[in-house]
Amino acid sequence: MSDTLTLASAHDVADLQTFLLRAERLGCALTRLTVSGTFLVALVCVLEKQGLLDTHPNVLGMRVVELSTKGEVSEPVDALVETRAVLDRLARAVSLDEHALEIPITQPRAPWAGSTPPRSG
Repeated sequence: MSDTLTLASAHDVADLQTFLLRAERLGCALTRLTVSGTFLVALVCVLEKQGLLDTHPNVLGMRVVELSTKGEVSEPVDALVETRAVLDRLARAVSLDEHALEIPITQPRAPWAGSTPPRSG
């Protein structure tokens, strides 16, 4: 999968970059990227369970940014990628004054990636 997503504005690019820089500083090495309608949802695990007997819940951080309606995605996007890889691509987009984000190809696995925050209620 090598999709390219087009974010709606430079503000959305900067907002996502700030969120991921803060997440990386907290030790969030992985980011789950999903597309829901015309929005890109970025999830990171701030606090992860350490085993079966751990009573603490997974704590997820989420940021939603708007996608441009011009850049339609050919197939659904739901990828778990390295945070640093996304930050590198966002830095390139900022330096070129573009709004495009290429989804990294690597897809590691993490137990928390199966959790999603509620979308209503």
